[in-house]
Amino acid sequence: MRFSYFPGCTDHSSSYEYGRSTEAVLETLGVDLVEIEDWNCCGAAATHSLNRLLSLCLPARNISKAQSAQAGPLVVPCAGCFSYLKRTEYVLKHDEAERKKIEEIVGFTYEPSLEILALMDVFLNQIGLEKIQEKVKKPLKGLKPVCYYGCALVRHPKITQLDDPENPQYLDRLMKGLGAEPVDWSYKTDCCGADLAMT
Repeated sequence: MRFSYFPGCTDHSSSYEYGRSTEAVLETLGVDLVEIEDWNCCGAAATHSLNRLLSLCLPARNISKAQSAQAGPLVVPCAGCFSYLKRTEYVLKHDEAERKKIEEIVGFTYEPSLEILALMDVFLNQIGLEKIQEKVKKPLKGLKPVCYYGCALVRHPKITQLDDPENPQYLDRLMKGLGAEPVDWSYKTDCCGADLAMT
């Protein structure tokens, strides 16, 4: 199984351990990750609050790199990056005037065939829970985690097309499959405030 891979900036900074874990787990599951060459920051909240067109062009450049690489669907482990890439994809697909501007600035022709996937989608829908369960060395029996999705991963559902925006279950299903007993709680999709720091 082969995917193109956009690690995002935090993979090399504040989320270094998450990045290494993601890569190690996917390798164990038989996934070949092909990191897109010369990728750039998705822009996250900083560019969104400064310049809308720039906030679309930065993710579009990464989409163009993945599109050119033709290494399979694009896996995005960071919820923020996933959200911004999906938002840009939505604009490219549904707003011809904006698409033309973005294509001219970035220097590519958008092709809607590239699939952009969140990590949970890869685990549950591409690899499958059964295959993951076969690789478990130490079940999570006895653990009662609360699953936190945040706001970026599942909202706006028309754009992310991932899970129920009010009561997502991907991570809960994965935890159950690994032997844990996830506890339901009312804050699973609350915003952590990261984007608000930039507004």
